[in-house]
Amino acid sequence: MEERTGRRWTRWLLAAAAPAFSACADGTAEKLLLVIDDDVSIGETAQNAGSYWWGEGLNFTAINEIDGGLEIAYAAHSPGVELLGISTVFGNTWVDRAVESTHEILGVLGRTDIPVYRGAASPEDVETPTPASDFLVRVVRENPGKIVLVASGPLTNIATALAQNPHLLEGVHSFHYLGGAFTMDRFPDMQDYNTSGDPDAFNYLFRYGTRLNLYPDSVTMGAPFTSEDLAHLRTVRSASSEYLVSRIEPWLRLQSTLFQMDGFFPFDMSGLAVVLEPELAGRTEQAAIQADVTGEPMRNLKKGFASIRIMDAAGLPLATVWHDINAEEARRRYRERLGR
Repeated sequence: MEERTGRRWTRWLLAAAAPAFSACADGTAEKLLLVIDDDVSIGETAQNAGSYWWGEGLNFTAINEIDGGLEIAYAAHSPGVELLGISTVFGNTWVDRAVESTHEILGVLGRTDIPVYRGAASPEDVETPTPASDFLVRVVRENPGKIVLVASGPLTNIATALAQNPHLLEGVHSFHYLGGAFTMDRFPDMQDYNTSGDPDAFNYLFRYGTRLNLYPDSVTMGAPFTSEDLAHLRTVRSASSEYLVSRIEPWLRLQSTLFQMDGFFPFDMSGLAVVLEPELAGRTEQAAIQADVTGEPMRNLKKGFASIRIMDAAGLPLATVWHDINAEEARRRYRERLGR
């Protein structure tokens, strides 16, 4: 296991693991080709609220997660990034609602040109081809060595695409998983639903995959979106910012009440910020990773909650594990991207 910090780490990382903006023949920067696989939800309230995890007929918050929608807005507003498509998966909401939510936020952002693909509706759909898995296989084949593939939901779609094409991850520029929890000691009532949603898919990828990057809780929970950030977004006069404020405000209020903190963790957006701008991270290490399931099954969470751990690396592929995030600088990026 190898760990690197400071300037030497940054130079090594930018050369080896981070997404690269290459140059065109005329000297201009070529866009980074991004694909996102996510369980997109956008802070729905009232009759639209709910979660795949909790099943039909039970709505314990009346507000759904917002981080998937923020991730898309961040990506769409990032200079030098071409978002080629979004594949959806079950998770924070049902997969059909994830498709609708993705179309909704893309419409608000004025980016209806970005295609959306329906993926797995549950872990049982693994290895069953879907429009999402077909898209993932096709976009990697058509852009060899160029796709930056980011997964921020359960890994069922990625595992299915890998079953369709065992060389899938060899053909990407890099694969980035925004999830995994080494510890939740600070917030014991929070869990890593991404990995818990399909721990078998996680272990399949991290046992047989290549070009693996992992962004666990020290990144995704390291830079909260605060009431100050919301106040700044209110000063931006645009249709997209007004929409985001309307979705962020109730979620921030709920999370602040539940966890006695100013703000909420924008898990997916924090991870994507480090993917696109790796200098935001504190350190990295090379390690073999496994997900372990503990506890009892709960409604649609069929195997209980999962945590991740570093394993003996003998014979296993190494992932680049990113740790920590510069919260102040990350929040500045949130404001820049969401306020466009």
